Amino acid sequence: MIYLGRLKSWIKARIKRITATTSKTAIAVLSAVIIAFVVSVSVFKSVRFFSWEHPGILIVVLAVAGEVICDWNRKKTLKERLKKFFGILLVAGLLLEIAEAVKSDEKASAAMQYAANSSSNSVEVLKQVGVLNKEAADARVTAGEANERAANTESNNLVLQSKVLELEARAADRQISEKQINDFIQYLGNSPKGVVFTAVRHPDLETVKYAAQVCSMLTNAGFTIASKMNYSEDVSIFNDGSDIGILVDRLDDMPPYTVALIFAFQRARLNPTTFTNHIDRAYTPNEAHPGSNEVWILIGEKP
Repeated sequence: MIYLGRLKSWIKARIKRITATTSKTAIAVLSAVIIAFVVSVSVFKSVRFFSWEHPGILIVVLAVAGEVICDWNRKKTLKERLKKFFGILLVAGLLLEIAEAVKSDEKASAAMQYAANSSSNSVEVLKQVGVLNKEAADARVTAGEANERAANTESNNLVLQSKVLELEARAADRQISEKQINDFIQYLGNSPKGVVFTAVRHPDLETVKYAAQVCSMLTNAGFTIASKMNYSEDVSIFNDGSDIGILVDRLDDMPPYTVALIFAFQRARLNPTTFTNHIDRAYTPNEAHPGSNEVWILIGEKP
């Protein structure tokens, strides 16, 4: 308690000395500065925030201002006057620095707020992008499934079309093209021609029409048609895909143009099947069986 009393006495003495050596004008100026600063701190939120965040600058301003005022009534020498001038200049500079610092803090705060908003917007954008990416992925999956179904449908359609074309080809009448006829005739060229016998078996309308085409091709190539017969009981077995048979009695007993005739049918892609008579077999009148030195053309039904 003794020390506390002494401290109070010392503080009172210092204050009395300061008021004694300091003019009333200087004290009034210091009071005005302090009051103005306190008002600005209380009124302006930005200044109050700055003072709260940077108390050291506030203390420096008050200390320098107090020092200038306390030395105001000293001898008015050039040195003292310069000291007062630079002291006032320092206080003014500190006050300006506080003002600029307040603006800088406001800008920094605004920038931080903008950055925070941008970050929040970026997060929201990323969320939206994620949703869009998921929707795009789902759309790609759906499109892939649709493409797969379309491919399967197209494949099934192609298979059906192929079967339809196959059925139509089977149902259509056989037709010897102009190219096949030309190939047949050109292959024979100037080779020997002679008499041929033609016949059909199980004659239906389509087979009869096809036989007429074969006979016309033979005639145009220079052969002579000796007879046209129907053999409904003939059981000759044709090769796969073949519907034309070339029959002779024996290989050593056939017309000289027989071999060329066989190759001409092959050149025309008519795929002939060759036959010879069986020596130990008795043929009925309704079966095709050529005589000695004869060549027969047997037209079968559509394969």
